[in-house]
Amino acid sequence: MIRTFIGPAGSDAGKNPPFGTAKPLVIVGLDTDGLASATTIGMEAKDWPTLQVTPLEHIGTDLAGVKLTGHGLRQVIEYMGRGLAARLWWVYGLSPDTGAALVFCSGETGKVASVMASADTALAAPAAGGAVSTQAAGWRIVLRGNFPEVYDASDPSRNRAPQPAHEVVLSSSTGGVVSVR
Repeated sequence: MIRTFIGPAGSDAGKNPPFGTAKPLVIVGLDTDGLASATTIGMEAKDWPTLQVTPLEHIGTDLAGVKLTGHGLRQVIEYMGRGLAARLWWVYGLSPDTGAALVFCSGETGKVASVMASADTALAAPAAGGAVSTQAAGWRIVLRGNFPEVYDASDPSRNRAPQPAHEVVLSSSTGGVVSVR
């Protein structure tokens, strides 16, 4: 099990069972009252060993971000709380070549703010080419790469990239999508 914990409790590096489920629980948001958010990945159990979670750099201090890669990656599933329907973020629908998903969460609550499907599986330094790059620039985070699908929390079912985008700008404080080009 691979997880990244966001919040005051830090990370357990995936050593403890994920809250009664066998699914890879990738992002857990914690606040001072305890569990605030839990996010799992939709993929077949046989593909779980291929799941890799890499923290994103160059995104400032208000957000947490991870790059997810793995065979058969289909969905990012955010559990909204007991008795509430889960929020589904599809990352495979438009591009069977999707090799990775970028997930940005509020650093305060751990809740998912935006999700991007990417055909690029590598990460790069801000000035490098040929892979996904992230760069904090004042009030925004600039992402460059190949993004066939771009979603944010205001409408997780609406793809903001009507054709593959090569640049996505996020608000550095909320993680919401500001522009897609």
